[in-house]
Amino acid sequence: MAKQGISTGTTPNDGTGSTLLDGALIVNSNFDEIYNLIGDGTTLMSGIVTSLVAGSGISLSGSVGLITVTSTGGGASGGGSFGRNSTGIHTSDNVGVGTTTSSHNFNVTGETNLIGGLNVSGVGSVGHLKVSGETSVGGGLNVTGVSTLTGITTTGGDLYVGGDLYVKDDVVYDQVTGANINISGIATIGGLNVSGVTTFNNNVILSGDNRVIDFVADTVNEEFETGIRWFESGSTDARISIDYNGDGSLPHSGQLEIKGYNNDTSSYDILTVIDRYGKVGIGSTQPIEKLTVSGNATVTGFVSATSFYGDGTNLLPSRTTVVGSTGAISDNAIGNIDLTGFKSYFLMKVGLSTAGWLRLYTSNSSRTDDVSRSVGNDPIPGSGVIADIVTTGVSTTQIVSPFVPGGNLNDPADTTIYAAITNQSGITTSISVDLTLLQLEA
Repeated sequence: MAKQGISTGTTPNDGTGSTLLDGALIVNSNFDEIYNLIGDGTTLMSGIVTSLVAGSGISLSGSVGLITVTSTGGGASGGGSFGRNSTGIHTSDNVGVGTTTSSHNFNVTGETNLIGGLNVSGVGSVGHLKVSGETSVGGGLNVTGVSTLTGITTTGGDLYVGGDLYVKDDVVYDQVTGANINISGIATIGGLNVSGVTTFNNNVILSGDNRVIDFVADTVNEEFETGIRWFESGSTDARISIDYNGDGSLPHSGQLEIKGYNNDTSSYDILTVIDRYGKVGIGSTQPIEKLTVSGNATVTGFVSATSFYGDGTNLLPSRTTVVGSTGAISDNAIGNIDLTGFKSYFLMKVGLSTAGWLRLYTSNSSRTDDVSRSVGNDPIPGSGVIADIVTTGVSTTQIVSPFVPGGNLNDPADTTIYAAITNQSGITTSISVDLTLLQLEA
C-alpha cells in the first residue's frame, strides 16, 4: 500500500486534523507493512543490507523489489548487466568464470565441482555444454542437446566414465582427430556405425531381431578391400582374412575372397572366392561355374550328379602292372607269392621270367587245397582257381583273351592276390611274375 500520513490540521486545535485514534491506526498500518516486507510480520530479519556500494566500472540502479547491476564498459570484460526478480538472478550476456573472454553463455576455465545434477538442453552454439578444463559432476549429467567436450579428464582429450554410460541417440566419432574410443568393459550398442579403424580385444555379440554388420566400401576405388581379418598375438600379418574385392575388372564386379598367409612367400594366397552370383572358386580367382576347382580334389564320400561330362580319363581306372618274385626253387618245386593288387580286377596279360606253371586263387585256402593237382589237369569248378597258365622259354608273356575277372574273397575283402608258381625251367632258380590288371573295385 502507499504510505499513509497523519493530518495535523491548519492551526492548533482547529478541529481539522486526524483524531488521536485515526493517527494511531495509520502508524500501525505503516509499521505492519514494513514488518511484513522485511520480516515475518512480528520480527525484522537479521543482517539486513542497508546499502549497496558499486565498484569500479559498475553502476547500480533499481526499483521496488529489483536491483540492477550494470557494467559501464571499463576493463577487458566489456558491458553487461545482472538483474534479480522472482525467478532468480539473471543476465542476457555471456558469463565467464576464470576468464575475461567468455565466448559462450557460461564459460568456466579451471576446475569446476558440481555437487548436484547438471542439466543442459538446447542445440547449437547457444545452450550446449562446452568444457575446456576439468569438470567433476557429483550428481547426474543430463545433456539433451549437442555437447562439445574438449577434455573432461586430467589428461585432456579423453573421456573416462567409471560407471555406465547411456547414450540415447547417435555417437559421432571423427577419425581425423586421431583420438580413440576405448571400452574395456561390456558395451551394449543399439547401432554401431564405424567409418575408421576399430579394434575389438574381446567378444562381439550381436543380439536382437536384426543382427547385421554392414560394410560400406569406397566404390570409386576399385582396389579397396573391406572385410574381417584374424591375427595372432604379436603379429602384424593376418593369418586368414575374408575380404571384399570390388575390382571393376572382375567378371561380376566384386567378389568375396578368403585368403591365407603363406609364410614361405610372405604373401596372401586366395583360398576360396565367392562372387555375387553364388559361384565358388577353390584355387581359382574367377569361378565360371557354381563350383570351379583348380587343382586336385579328394572326396571321401560319394559324388552325385545328374550327368557327368568329359572323356572319363580321370574317372575310370587305368591298367596296372603288378609284379612279384619267388625265392630260389628247385625244378618242379612250387613257390607261393602274395601279390598286392586290387580287391577285384580283370586279368589281361601274364609274364614269367622262365618256363613255369602259374595259378591264381581267390584265397589262401583255395591255394592250399589245390596243391596236389598236376599240370594239365583242370581244377574242380568253384574251387577258387582264377587262372591256370603254362609258359615255356625265358621271359615268356601270355596274353589272356578274353580278359578273365578275378578277385579276393577274404572277409573283409582285401587287395591280396594269391599265386603259386611251379618251376619248369629244369634248374633251380627264382621266378619273377608280372600281371597286367584293370581295377574293378575300390
